[in-house]
Amino acid sequence: MNDGEIANLGFQPANPVSFDIKNLVLNALKENQYSGAESQCPNLHLAHFYEVCCYTDPPNVTESDKRLRLFKFSLTGRAKDWLGTLPPNTINTWQELEVKFLARFFPIHKYLEKRQDITNFEQGNSESLYDAWERFKLCLKKCPKHKLDDHAQMQHFTQGLRAQTRMLLNVSAGGSMRNKDASEAKELIDAMAQNEYRVQTDRGAKKNSGMMELDTQNAILAQNTLMNTQMAAMLKHFASASPPQMSVDCQSGKWTSLSSSNNSHSTEIE
Repeated sequence: MNDGEIANLGFQPANPVSFDIKNLVLNALKENQYSGAESQCPNLHLAHFYEVCCYTDPPNVTESDKRLRLFKFSLTGRAKDWLGTLPPNTINTWQELEVKFLARFFPIHKYLEKRQDITNFEQGNSESLYDAWERFKLCLKKCPKHKLDDHAQMQHFTQGLRAQTRMLLNVSAGGSMRNKDASEAKELIDAMAQNEYRVQTDRGAKKNSGMMELDTQNAILAQNTLMNTQMAAMLKHFASASPPQMSVDCQSGKWTSLSSSNNSHSTEIE
């Protein structure tokens, strides 16, 4: 087979493998094909592709070779055209192809843009906690190599919330989300978001004005709860403090406050 005939076959890795592709796998790949359009995310496509690859496990075929064999079926349009332009027999591993794919469709300026969506995240004016949390998690999936640890992720998310929502989270956290580690913060946000989603589903879709009114009521309630919590903590602190020791001079009739640190010093009270 000459070079022209090889080129007509489309993408050819250095060590191609052959195995039967189940209709289930082929249909799943073609249901969500990537064309390279601006509206599509290459990282979300790769995540879906990896998931579909788990549907099949041909014997004596490595994961890398399996992905090299299946990837072309997940592409269409100019993305498939790009794959066909790669010189045959030059790609040895899936990692090499993945790097080239992302370099073409997820260059540095897009990476910085998607990472900024995480670090500059803001909750919309009428956006619920549930919707904001789902959108934030999607931002993370669109830029999986964001290099932000769990603590930084939670910090960016909570700082981007509206004041009312952040106040509700602080109350649920017992005073402040800062008292929670990243894992605890995620669990709390997940629980509150799911609870909010269930309530909204039960009550049906709400108008923006109604949602804003509800947010205001929740904010007032949260503020009152937080103030009560802080007041209770202060009263508990004062109650646990030792009361001042007093004595009276029988001759002068004056009360004296004894210092707890040094009984030799006293303060006269008229």
